[in-house]
Amino acid sequence: VNGNEDDGHTNLMDIFDDASNFTFFGNTYSQMYLSTNGTIGFGVIGDAWHSIGPDNIPNADGDDNMIAWCWDDLEYDDGQDPDVNIRISKLSDRTIVTFWHYPVYGGGTANSITAQVIIYKDGRVFIMYNDDESTYDQATQSCAIGIENIDGTAGVGYRYNQTGGPIFGSDLAIAFGQNESALPVTLTSFTATLAQETTANIQWTVESESGIVGYYVYRSETDYSQAVAISDLIHADNTPFSHSYSFIDTELEYEHTYNYWLESINSDGTTNQWGPQEITLEGAPAPQLPQVTSLEGNYPNPFNPSTMLKFSVKENEEATLTIFNAKGQQVLKEKFAPGYHEYEWNADAQASGLYFYRLSSPSFSQVRKMMLLK
Repeated sequence: VNGNEDDGHTNLMDIFDDASNFTFFGNTYSQMYLSTNGTIGFGVIGDAWHSIGPDNIPNADGDDNMIAWCWDDLEYDDGQDPDVNIRISKLSDRTIVTFWHYPVYGGGTANSITAQVIIYKDGRVFIMYNDDESTYDQATQSCAIGIENIDGTAGVGYRYNQTGGPIFGSDLAIAFGQNESALPVTLTSFTATLAQETTANIQWTVESESGIVGYYVYRSETDYSQAVAISDLIHADNTPFSHSYSFIDTELEYEHTYNYWLESINSDGTTNQWGPQEITLEGAPAPQLPQVTSLEGNYPNPFNPSTMLKFSVKENEEATLTIFNAKGQQVLKEKFAPGYHEYEWNADAQASGLYFYRLSSPSFSQVRKMMLLK
């Protein structure tokens, strides 16, 4: 640290692992430095390197050219909090700076903050705060949070002097960006696949999200003008990290083609759509035929006036079902093709008493009893 742990800064360091540039308010920078007072600066380290107290953002009279993640009177002092440290992770498309248990001047472990600043190569900046690892009192501390250009004439302020948006108590990240045409969500994949015979698995992966209320999945057998929402609102996580969502569609029919679209609902009321993804279901598979012919007991038994007879007829065979009364008189005779059968016999026109039913085929013959009680 140059200066001291209360008011100091690091040396300049490459922002990204490949020394590529970061565009910030129209200017490009390849290097950054960290101040001990909760800011990240770019370019040349001048006299104003965020050593003075926080101010409203933007403000041309104060320190400029910075990301203020918690601009306050902080100090990088392990005597205040032994766990304080800064971790820098440089990935292919972003750099993540983690400030861990960073204490307020003189606050010790009773007043420290844990946060991440994520700087993307495409110009976006995300700031996230860890409630569980922070004891920082947002109700009394007067930190400033936001971004500001090189001369303080332009910027976006999120919070200052206990006013503005909350620091803790939300799963959302604070997102900044200069590219107004950029989508609130960066989608890296959207797929629809058959999970089972008549079930589709709709999946999508996002690289990052900000300001997204949630998603709807739409389906149509023609085009988008005929599509209807088949999902409830799927709430968004709104994190700057890659993660996936899925929805299962179980209302499909054989010999149909379905098109799927994904719609994001943005917090400003706008929407974005992706798709279509197509799934075609072929004809229903041939039913599995029984290996043997068999006859089960009827249910209910005794009965009045109807009962269900369950039986199976094996492949390449025909069976005959016959019902007799106690006198041996035939009251029903029907033939059945191969397959599983449930036959409901209505005996409303028959007298109470004992009845016999027989299933017979070239390979099978069996007789069972049933009782009609009126």
